Amino acid sequence: MEYITYQSIMRIAETDPNLRKTFQGVVHQMACSGGGAAIGGLVGGPFGAVIGALAGTAVGYFTVKDYNSLIVVLQNMSDADRGRLVVEVQRLIGSSMQDVLLAFVKSEANRKQLIDVFQKFC
Repeated sequence: MEYITYQSIMRIAETDPNLRKTFQGVVHQMACSGGGAAIGGLVGGPFGAVIGALAGTAVGYFTVKDYNSLIVVLQNMSDADRGRLVVEVQRLIGSSMQDVLLAFVKSEANRKQLIDVFQKFC
């Protein structure tokens, strides 16, 4: 059994295809949906906001880009921030063991929580 380290977190973040997919969907669609809702709300009021959010979600879905920017930010963190990231991840999953982290990221809901932790450091 291995303990969670910054390197193990980065290895999972860089290579786990499900985490990559979850990140792409969450961040990009959230931005597109929010932007669409704002524009729609300005143009058509509450009903326009709903239509704008739906349109923004569709645009987000079809224009998802690579998520390497998050990885680059995490790679360029200071040693102190790396230590805080490890502690936050351990707190989230309730363990300091790597196998628990690997099991944790198998659930989409858990991957979203992990991405939220990553985004705190961006």
